[in-house]
Amino acid sequence: MKLIICFFTTLLTFATTFAQQTSVVDFIQADADLSVSISEKSISGKVTYQVEILQPTDTVFLDAIAMEISSCQAEDSTYKLSHSDEKAYFIGDFQKGKTYDLCLNYKVVEPRQALYFVPTKKAKVGQVWTQGQGKYTSHWFPSIDDQNEKMIFNLSIEAPTDYYVLSNGVLSNKTSTEERTQWEYTMKKPMSSYLLALAMGDFISEEIESSSGVPIQLFLSKKYRENFEPTYRHTQQIFDFLEDEIGVAYPWEDFKQVAVKDFLYAGMENTGLTIFSEQFITDSIGFKDLNYVNVNAHELAHHWFGNLVTATESKHHWLHEGFATYYALLAEREIFGEEYFYFQLYQWAETLKAESDNGKGEALLKSNASSLTYYQKGAWALHILKEKVGPTNFNQAVKNYLEKYAYQNVTTEDFLREVEEESQVDLTEYRLDWLRQVAFPADQALKSLRKSIFIPPLLELISLRETDLPTKKDHLSRFLTYPVDDFHASEAVAQLQNQESPEAIRLYMKAFSSKSWRVRQAIANTVNKIPNQLLEKYESLLEDESYITQEQALLHLWGNVPSNRSVYLEKTKGIYGLYNCEFRMLWLMLALATQDFEPYNTSPYFEELTGYTNKKYPVEVRENAFNYLYQLDTFTTNNYKDLITSCFHFKWRYAQFSRSLLKELLKNREHELNIDDLKDELVVRERDYLKTLMNE
Repeated sequence: MKLIICFFTTLLTFATTFAQQTSVVDFIQADADLSVSISEKSISGKVTYQVEILQPTDTVFLDAIAMEISSCQAEDSTYKLSHSDEKAYFIGDFQKGKTYDLCLNYKVVEPRQALYFVPTKKAKVGQVWTQGQGKYTSHWFPSIDDQNEKMIFNLSIEAPTDYYVLSNGVLSNKTSTEERTQWEYTMKKPMSSYLLALAMGDFISEEIESSSGVPIQLFLSKKYRENFEPTYRHTQQIFDFLEDEIGVAYPWEDFKQVAVKDFLYAGMENTGLTIFSEQFITDSIGFKDLNYVNVNAHELAHHWFGNLVTATESKHHWLHEGFATYYALLAEREIFGEEYFYFQLYQWAETLKAESDNGKGEALLKSNASSLTYYQKGAWALHILKEKVGPTNFNQAVKNYLEKYAYQNVTTEDFLREVEEESQVDLTEYRLDWLRQVAFPADQALKSLRKSIFIPPLLELISLRETDLPTKKDHLSRFLTYPVDDFHASEAVAQLQNQESPEAIRLYMKAFSSKSWRVRQAIANTVNKIPNQLLEKYESLLEDESYITQEQALLHLWGNVPSNRSVYLEKTKGIYGLYNCEFRMLWLMLALATQDFEPYNTSPYFEELTGYTNKKYPVEVRENAFNYLYQLDTFTTNNYKDLITSCFHFKWRYAQFSRSLLKELLKNREHELNIDDLKDELVVRERDYLKTLMNE
């Protein structure tokens, strides 16, 4: 019997692998009744797909990774349900032109990826969220891992009442009991399954509205209720700008945004529900150092470029990321100015040229190219195209492209065809230079940059980097004379690094008078040895409205003026800084290293610093804590345990960091013995991993 089952499953796999299901079956709509279990870390429910048969077939499949699958159809149904570890199969005599409702029950406990149950300070599972970009939604929801298949998704989600539940579409109904609440989200337009999303947490919201009347809901965890305005600053302006600039109305019914802990990336453009990393939560001081504006605009732009029109395959992925990157930069130009816009283009060009010169350039139409290629090179390709055909033709072509292919899948040629028809410009050479050529067309980029009145003076300044100060001091002085351009003046300050001559002191004094936070931050970053003539001015940086400026100023003042260390520490005692608590941890380390600062109160500071490695804190905080403990060369037993546990974190970059640090510690005999002593307290996979490392 086992042989028969294996043979049958093999036949099914063979048939579905080679069948072009998108040409045989059209998935129209998915209706799901789901239930989330926090204690079990599972999701389960009934899913019904409405499909239209385009060609006769005996099999319709869904992607369903490591799920418990069971039938929900009547016994006399015209189809049967089978499944493997990766797919669910509906087997029957499906006839061309007919519509069928195909349903199944499923359950998945602790999905391998795409659905995450995340601890917070308040709870072992404080948040639940998804990240299914590409082809991973099938780890938590039986779906189609093919972005060419678009359908309407309607989800009804039951969850504990103390969680706020978010999903795609409009919240059409909500029913609550004391223990459980049912949230019903409905959509009117189709999308690819990788955009299906779920987020749960102790979220609170604020609501605004676009000028065109689109409702916009902004969500944060309750503890961040004071951070709504700076975190979501400029959101309505971004929305209104993109609608106007793109020339096509926002194509979905509503727009929601929510920040979550330990998110895998900066953000994800799930249709109508952007999920982004809590690292962008800020206050008004931190806004200058790290804000959500770019990610906000980027993910919103995807609602046209990626969600409304979707690439057919990865070689056309720049149609998503290049467009989103470029339009986000246009939105930033609206907010931060022309200089900011051209400075970003310049920096991207420098990076792309360096990669190209090192033999790492990639064609824009390469499958599975790097993010640098799809994002920044893609944005540059659009910038050059707009200049080549003219802004009016470009904007109209984009509008035609979006309207013609709305809710469909596209290739690069579909877009370029619209540009050529609108502009009557032959793009043959453009295709070769910007789409197929591996090298970055740096000469064309430079020619474009020089059209700005901002870039030539910047290039003039950069050309002076290797020139001695006496020769260039008058040039630097000109760029540091009030009123200054932030970017020009910051470059001028950077060229003063490690200079202590009277000329340098005079130039630094001019820079301090610039009234520019960017320039003052440049001073904080570059003056490592503080001349006595600058000390009073430099001390004022501790009061700047920039955590990065304050942090660098504290570090350099602590190192330069030992007699005033306690004064500086007392002045900055209550500052935590950005989301990653970088400032606070630096302060704790310096406090512990300052013998005459609260000598009887060091224990709480040490406990605080070592406590930041606990899993209840975000990975950004934990990684910083591990770095500082490594500098201090001191780890508690709990720190060792936290580090080993972190080696298996779902955020791979953090897991990679943790594994590298653990390997480094094991090179030290004292750390090795301490770690070996606690191996019996570890879970099996941690113990096995540690054993492997120690055997190496």
